[in-house]
Amino acid sequence: MKQFFFECQPWELEREGAEEALARLAGEIGVDGIHLHVSSSGGAALYPRGPMGPRIDSCDKGLQFQLDASKYASVRVRPRIAAWMKSRNPLEAVCKLAERHRLKVRAALPVSIPMPERSTVATIINALGDVSPHSLCFAHPDTQELHAALIEDLSSNYPIDVVEIAAPRRPRAQAAYDVLTFPSPSSDGEPFSECLAWCFCPSCRQQAQAAGVDIALVQKKITDLISSLPAMDAAPREWKDVVAEVAALAGYERWQDESARTLVRQLRERCRKSLSLRLEESRYPVEFAARHALRTWEGISERMSLRAVRGGLPDEPRPVRKLGSALAAVRNESPPMPGELKIDLLMPSRPPDVRDGPHLVSLTHEAAQTGCETIVFQDYATSPDACLDWVRQAIRFARRESQ
Repeated sequence: MKQFFFECQPWELEREGAEEALARLAGEIGVDGIHLHVSSSGGAALYPRGPMGPRIDSCDKGLQFQLDASKYASVRVRPRIAAWMKSRNPLEAVCKLAERHRLKVRAALPVSIPMPERSTVATIINALGDVSPHSLCFAHPDTQELHAALIEDLSSNYPIDVVEIAAPRRPRAQAAYDVLTFPSPSSDGEPFSECLAWCFCPSCRQQAQAAGVDIALVQKKITDLISSLPAMDAAPREWKDVVAEVAALAGYERWQDESARTLVRQLRERCRKSLSLRLEESRYPVEFAARHALRTWEGISERMSLRAVRGGLPDEPRPVRKLGSALAAVRNESPPMPGELKIDLLMPSRPPDVRDGPHLVSLTHEAAQTGCETIVFQDYATSPDACLDWVRQAIRFARRESQ
């Protein structure tokens, strides 16, 4: 039997009224559980429900649960805690209410944990020596220890079934700065963005050098690329083509990819519950995303989340059906992949990714036929009541058809 979850945050539930919101989710909408983002990157949004009616509201940046100090004795990096909680622990309160309404709980963490202002410990340092104000280096030992402690804290202190973390990857440079313009011939500035996103912090330099990477040459090539990209008048280039031309760059990229896998292995060892990876592969066709996801992470993580519809981009016809076919094709490849990876689909719940109720019903029905175990609807708190009704219809139809 497929399971259906809805994404939300503790802060969003509290501002709406957690008791009322969870009762609606369990009863009227009919989900099996909630998918809680326990960290916020900040920002404002229009919320259609709440004691004062529709309002534009914002949540400050930070973790939305209180840390168990015993889990962080060896952690040098201290994350930012959301100020709105004060001395309360909203995650604990939400979990108790969810249990009362017989809702399962999954917790989701970003790969780059919010840090205090002006903190530079374990942050990304690009080839130019600039420190990223927002992104942690996932290869840094302090980052890895922080993530491991957070995973152990969540999975041992709360009645959570699954802990999800965004798959470690180099952040695009746009994510590291508030405003950044790319003078690049590529339409989205991909080569320029990738050049600025590679980390050259002392930890990365030392570890890569020990692994046989000529880190000085890599940094020189990257700075040369940064200098040449704004003046390029050639056709747009993809980053993979840039890397393929220089063996040292390819070697450093392989080392960074292996560092990401090492981090996930460590997190899996410390996690007391099932560990899931969220794959953000929206820039690529679904077939490539599925193949890359399964080939990279199978045998390391028990489960992963993929987007059913690529948010914000024009989708090819029947995107969910194509994803299901791609997953089946990859799993049938020879040699077979080890383990039995569980796939969860992230499903949009409102425009522009969903046109109307019948469209969401159709997408959800197709998703239920892909062999995926769980469908997670996105954006509960910012979805208008009409969109929540679309989700209700989609869940009921999928359950009826599966009987």
